[in-house]
Amino acid sequence: MSYTLLLLTFALVCSRDALAQVAGSSINVLEGGTTTLPCKLTTTLTPNENLEQISWQRRTRGKPLTDNFFTITKDDARLVNGPDRRFKYIGTFAEHNGTLQLSNANVFDAGTYTCIFSIFPSGQPRIVVEITVSVPLQTSVNSTQPTLGNKEVPLVTCTAAGFNPPAKVSWQTDDRLKDKVTWTNNSTLQISDTTTTVSTLFGKPTKEINGNKVQCVIISEKRNVTLPFEIQIYYPPLTVNIKKQSDGLVFTCEAEGNPKPTIIWSRSGNTLPPSVSATSGQGATLRFEKKSPTVAGLYQCEANNTYGSNQSFFYMDLSSDFYGLTEKQYEHPHQTMQQMKTLHYNHRERAGSQEVQADTAI
Repeated sequence: MSYTLLLLTFALVCSRDALAQVAGSSINVLEGGTTTLPCKLTTTLTPNENLEQISWQRRTRGKPLTDNFFTITKDDARLVNGPDRRFKYIGTFAEHNGTLQLSNANVFDAGTYTCIFSIFPSGQPRIVVEITVSVPLQTSVNSTQPTLGNKEVPLVTCTAAGFNPPAKVSWQTDDRLKDKVTWTNNSTLQISDTTTTVSTLFGKPTKEINGNKVQCVIISEKRNVTLPFEIQIYYPPLTVNIKKQSDGLVFTCEAEGNPKPTIIWSRSGNTLPPSVSATSGQGATLRFEKKSPTVAGLYQCEANNTYGSNQSFFYMDLSSDFYGLTEKQYEHPHQTMQQMKTLHYNHRERAGSQEVQADTAI
């Protein structure tokens, strides 16, 4: 009879272990993502059985030896053998649920996790959870912020990360750029066993290639991607042009630069008179509402962007019914009114506008 009882008890324990194992699962999580490690006892305990503890073990890429890392009792749930706050207990001990949550998963978390129920006097049924961590595919194209020059420099980079096997990266350009650019590729094997490939497009950062469109072409077993990009060459305002419009005393100011310059009108040594209004931006206008000696003086159009600034000036003297424009800045824009009045002006008529250039100074 005693042998029969022992065999029956052993059979019950084995049966309980088998039922617990069935609840195990295989889970895939993206690197940096959050997942749950499910662990719930699927059998009902008898009145003579008591769940004393739920514990977790792991054998992972980062922990190749069996590591006891989490213990749960009816009074406490805590990490053991070192801190890893990414794990959080989200189950309920009274419901025989030892489920954990893992946040910010990384490739070193991939492996086998075992949830063990310590049941007195029956034994230790367990649930095994297999975790795999996938590295998301990432593709991007980015400017190197090249500034105007005549030496060959990196213009733009294209990155293909998370690929296994490595992606093939190349560039497509139109005929205008065909002989003006080259590229090189550099591949790096990551700890996730994936490869990051960076392709760099080189060329001389001239205004000629500014605004030209290219495409980064990424070919792989998992995904084919084409990323369009417009080449940007950055430079300060190179020219600032002031023009008088044909209708009234209205002047416009335009400047060339990348990024587009901010344009501001001002009056040297004084604020703008009430009868003079100004706008900002490309084609900014300066409007004189009426003729008056009070508006006489040196006016400045200044163009600014993150790479520099440039200015042009003109002098207005309505008391003598003449004005002057300069296509280049004065060396001393704050010179006296009398000195400015000694300028002689050479007038040139243009269709739709009148431009007047300072000629000589006495």
